[in-house]
Amino acid sequence: MFKPDPNPEHPDAILFAVSDATGETARHALQAALTQFSDVNVELKTISEIRTPAQIETVVAEAAQVGAVIAHTLVVGQMRRLMDQHTREHGVPAIDLMGPVLACLEEVFGRAPAGRPGLLDSESIKRAEAMSFTVKHDDGQRPQDLPQAEIVLVGASRTSKTPISVYLSYHGWRAANIPITLGADPPKELFEVNPRRVIGLTIEPVRLQMLRRVRVRHLGVNLPDYTDLSMIRLELMHVLELCHENGWRVVNVTDRSVEEAAVEIINLVEQRSRFASYR
Repeated sequence: MFKPDPNPEHPDAILFAVSDATGETARHALQAALTQFSDVNVELKTISEIRTPAQIETVVAEAAQVGAVIAHTLVVGQMRRLMDQHTREHGVPAIDLMGPVLACLEEVFGRAPAGRPGLLDSESIKRAEAMSFTVKHDDGQRPQDLPQAEIVLVGASRTSKTPISVYLSYHGWRAANIPITLGADPPKELFEVNPRRVIGLTIEPVRLQMLRRVRVRHLGVNLPDYTDLSMIRLELMHVLELCHENGWRVVNVTDRSVEEAAVEIINLVEQRSRFASYR
């Protein structure tokens, strides 16, 4: 069945995440890939429990009608072949996310895959739930749910909040992130979150200026305050003041990979949790 996202008014592309189970694997794979195309307006629909030839025909016909791309994680070989056949006939672009992986593992292990939909262990389910939570709570969305987050990242624009959040969620952490801007109060729910779970992100001002200049040049817009070094220094100082006032730890992401920053964040959260349990 279809589970539409809130649809953009004028999407640049429509993607169908199609699965013979819940659709979370296909959806999260696409969402992870889409973080590399942040300037593209995408409508993403999850279509789950697709297990019959008739259902495949319906999905492909719908995709052809709206001009969508299909990405699927069908585990049954016959169903993958039918999907390939129907998408070719209708001229629908299709991405098989599961077939190449299964074929490679079959060769490595010397045995055929089970071909049974929906075989997820508890860790996979936890990861899928975390990734779903993170995507829904990116960039300040749904602040009323912040107390449910295991990690909340705060910081100025272009301090890697979103990619770090996605990395954390892939490792099973329900992560949310909140942009901090001058002249705008953060959502009140942020101050209801246990301070041990809130991490501020900072960066060297000149490095942030460079990142922002690349961003505005890519977007083709003129935002002088956004790239002004003195304004950037004020923004970063404001973030640090907020962190100091509320007892939030700070991680400097200057010249650090997403993985390196995420590992430090996890260590900080776990250390503070252990310390609190001993008190």
